[in-house]
Amino acid sequence: MKKIFKWTAIIIVALLVVLLVTPLLFKGKIIGLIKQQANNTLNADIDFKDVDLSLIRHFPLLSVNLEGLSIANHAPFEGDTLIKSNSIRINLDLMNVISGNEINIRSVEVDGAVMNFQVTKDGKANWDITKPSTAGGAAQPSSFKASLKHYAILNSRLIYNDQSLGFYLSMDQLNHEGKGDFTQDLFVLSTHTTSDKANMSYDKIPYLSGVKTVIDADLEMD
Repeated sequence: MKKIFKWTAIIIVALLVVLLVTPLLFKGKIIGLIKQQANNTLNADIDFKDVDLSLIRHFPLLSVNLEGLSIANHAPFEGDTLIKSNSIRINLDLMNVISGNEINIRSVEVDGAVMNFQVTKDGKANWDITKPSTAGGAAQPSSFKASLKHYAILNSRLIYNDQSLGFYLSMDQLNHEGKGDFTQDLFVLSTHTTSDKANMSYDKIPYLSGVKTVIDADLEMD
């Protein structure tokens, strides 16, 4: 009986060591893939302070936490920050990371973000930051695959300013989540949104001012 307890304890300790050490072994690889993919596909300055990896938090998925992430625009929005967040947690399929160069994203959680979406009078949007494919050449395939089931935006602030329509919306203390199978061509995205203070105006006429908002919506996605 003592031997059984002894070997059980050894196995448990070994599993804990594997769970703690494995993320460290792939940290450099994952950071390299993120930065490489960002530079290859985005026309913006991407920066983050640190990356924390864990297998324990959402086992058997690998949890990647990007701390202090910011995305800064290039011209014509140079100087504007598109997104700045305290943390973005991404849960990945560990086996894809181990077996190859693919990163399969299962869920995303953004916390403490300021999202600044702008549209100029001539219709240019500051979130249109994807690099165009070279003339006569096909776009390079991405290493990122979205198998999302759930995403969430927590304790954040949203600003949407569309000068082409004269429309402005801001939402403070925003919490939003969506659930759906993004692997399907047709699916229902179930969303829940709350905001402690929402402001909205159209053509300089205010329609909402400091309103507490709750929105539940099921969206048919194609």
